[in-house]
Amino acid sequence: MIHSQAFKHPIRVVHMSKPLQEAAMATARGRKIFPFLWYAKEAEQAAKFYASIFPDSRVDRVTTMQSESPSGPPGAVKVVDFTLFGQPFQAMTAGPHHDFNDAVSMVVLCEDQKELDRYWGALLEGGGKPQACGWLNDRFGLRWQIVPARLEEMMQDKDPARSRRATDAMMKMVKLDRPQMQRALTSRPAPSHQRLVAGKNYDRLLLTSLVISNIETVFLPPNTSRRASSALMFRLSFLSCRLFFFT
Repeated sequence: MIHSQAFKHPIRVVHMSKPLQEAAMATARGRKIFPFLWYAKEAEQAAKFYASIFPDSRVDRVTTMQSESPSGPPGAVKVVDFTLFGQPFQAMTAGPHHDFNDAVSMVVLCEDQKELDRYWGALLEGGGKPQACGWLNDRFGLRWQIVPARLEEMMQDKDPARSRRATDAMMKMVKLDRPQMQRALTSRPAPSHQRLVAGKNYDRLLLTSLVISNIETVFLPPNTSRRASSALMFRLSFLSCRLFFFT
């Protein structure tokens, strides 16, 4: 008991257990929300696996539930508290329920390609599966997005054309290539005469091809040699290509 002149009644000092102290400290730091992951099995193994990959990561505690539950008898359910990159997570081993899917994924922002490659390779170890656009499934089924830290900046570029080039490049990738996406973002589009065109120009090309294919029978004399005929057709084909690509 502590007696204080400011209060008429004594103040009782409560000694909290270490887990309660840590919970109170986490709340005081503003960590009032965190991911909770349900594993059919091996939640503890999954937490140890993740903590071995990322810095500032650890398994904090494993709590065995002493009550009977739909998941089984006392001791069947284990709750795992762990930390990744300083962020608290909680996982539970409680038997089959719902499998992980693409609706929920963990996003890891990487400062450079070396860091991205390291996390990508580590999370695939032991049976993980790559998906597309920087997504993968680890061996426990959890989805991850391993992406450049500048990804959002690229996608939100004020120039829609730049943003689209970066996004188009990303959509063709499995593991993201940050330098290649940066080159796509900053590259200049080729001049119009260097790009294949469609629509009305396709009609022009088709018409030109038809003319060339019939010119030999319509305009050349019957006694024209094969060599002269071939040379003329080559020149006409060359001119038609210039007409198509450079106008």
